[in-house]
Amino acid sequence: MTGRRPVVLAMLAGAALMLLAEGRPWVRGRVADGLVGASEIAVPGSGAAPGLLAVTLVVAAGAVVVATATERIARLAGAVLLAASLTVLALASSVLRDPAGSLRAHALSGGTLTTPEITQARTLAWVWPAVAGALVVGLGAGVTLVRAGRWRSGRSRYERPAAGEPPAGASDPMWDALSRGEDPTD
Repeated sequence: MTGRRPVVLAMLAGAALMLLAEGRPWVRGRVADGLVGASEIAVPGSGAAPGLLAVTLVVAAGAVVVATATERIARLAGAVLLAASLTVLALASSVLRDPAGSLRAHALSGGTLTTPEITQARTLAWVWPAVAGALVVGLGAGVTLVRAGRWRSGRSRYERPAAGEPPAGASDPMWDALSRGEDPTD
């Protein structure tokens, strides 16, 4: 998995995992308020880890940049992708460490509860696909940083050849003559 295409596809798969997990519930618990009473709420990844969607979009865009960029730009995108994967891991880690805090922040952001009391909070399994996606992206970013110099530039097929060089993909005139049924040695 050190070629450009597998690395890019792996990073896009990681972004898809993070995007899938972002809309699913990460934390569930009971919140009590003196005015409303106790209610059970589930907090999606977007509420438990604000900014997750933005980071996921950065990962998807960064993977496209790696797919098409020159070595220097691919390495820069790899560094950005590594930072993005670390950001997702930090967001997920904060939810795993303090699910009650995520629940409280979500309850306060709704504006209906003034002093929420968390009586029960637990994380759900949808945190882990986001973690797995971030790890895949981090691995792909690391490979990009190390191997980008060995990859052929994604832009080379669109660049004009130097003077006197045949265009990329141009065939040999002798083979063309044979294809037409002519003898190139005449």
